[in-house]
Amino acid sequence: MGLPSVSPVSLRTALLAFVLLPLLGVMLLVGASGLRAVEARLEARMQQDIELVARAIQLPLSHALERDRRGSVQQSLDSAFRIDQVYGAYVYDAAGELVAASGPRSPSMAIRQQARDLTIGGSQGLYQEQPGGPVYSFFLPLTDAGGRINGLLQVTRHGADFREDLAQ
Repeated sequence: MGLPSVSPVSLRTALLAFVLLPLLGVMLLVGASGLRAVEARLEARMQQDIELVARAIQLPLSHALERDRRGSVQQSLDSAFRIDQVYGAYVYDAAGELVAASGPRSPSMAIRQQARDLTIGGSQGLYQEQPGGPVYSFFLPLTDAGGRINGLLQVTRHGADFREDLAQ
């Protein structure tokens, strides 16, 4: 008696069905999970970049706002706006009124009020839907020499910047 013959077609089918297809599925899941992790890290990095820009101009803006030097406030905002990553930069006084702006548009009053309330305890970043897509805004309180909040700095970046970098 001989061994039963095994057809090469059935062996190939069994190998595909029980080994290669599950392996391919696991590879796809791991790849998708890794891509999501990379996306999250890249988005966090881009948000940190905007935060660094805001923190770099926070002190000069605070001093200029405290001394009511609107020209200096505008000059600081314009320098931040020249950085490619910045879509817009805005300074508001303690009453929430726009003091200076550099960029195409500012968020709605509701978002400014929400951010002002949130930044009393520190900084805050959030997304807002605007015509042309979402805009990420980082808000940072401006303080006088006594540590009292006398204004609010907002630095924005287009949400599309995040997607464009991810696509690359």
